[in-house]
Amino acid sequence: MSKLNKLACLSLVCCSPFLASQAVHASGMKLETSVVIVNTADGEGVMTLKNTDSKPVLLYSSVENLPGDKEESLIVTPPVVRVNPGDSQTVRFMLKTPGKNVEQFKRAIFEGIPATDKSADKLQITIRQNVPLIIHPSALKDNPEPWKDLKWQQVNASSIKVTNTGSYVIRMSPEITLLPKNIKGSMGGNYILPGQSRDVTLRGTVSGAQMVQITPANKYGYFVKPYETELSSH
Repeated sequence: MSKLNKLACLSLVCCSPFLASQAVHASGMKLETSVVIVNTADGEGVMTLKNTDSKPVLLYSSVENLPGDKEESLIVTPPVVRVNPGDSQTVRFMLKTPGKNVEQFKRAIFEGIPATDKSADKLQITIRQNVPLIIHPSALKDNPEPWKDLKWQQVNASSIKVTNTGSYVIRMSPEITLLPKNIKGSMGGNYILPGQSRDVTLRGTVSGAQMVQITPANKYGYFVKPYETELSSH
């Protein structure tokens, strides 16, 4: 087999802050936290990343909207910057439009492209890290338990509906359990926006179910203890 004549680059998407690879060389941009919070009172949110690699990295930063969201409400600066080994870089997400009266949910994208090494044949990886970005209105108080604003209602014999009646983005495991019969179901997503409803298809019937058990996550995306709430009938 002949040697590689050019450096091969492979792009990986990482939805958590860290990705370790022992088999290949990876651009090691370590995120300071697992979420970007943009407070409208400050007009911006920040993320600091550190280059843990042994070579310089070009860091590309951007914002990705959720499906159906066409509002370009943030400016990223710097969008592209060189980060030397061991150095840290702060990326700012600045509001360019007035914030809404409810939380908004987007994704912050960080892509580290390693410097090309022409002296040796090796496989390098470009890591594309994708983390939640929440725009938090200044008028909203911090709410450590926003999932208490979820309303659960029976739709038919095999499905239920959940509605976020609050003003906060709620992140949670998509898997739910109906009690006391332990009927499992899936919400089809791991977040619910303010005012949004989602249908839950169950692997069983609703008959006899009285409560819904969920596993919510805090604003940093870490699961907290399960929460139980009432299931309403039609």
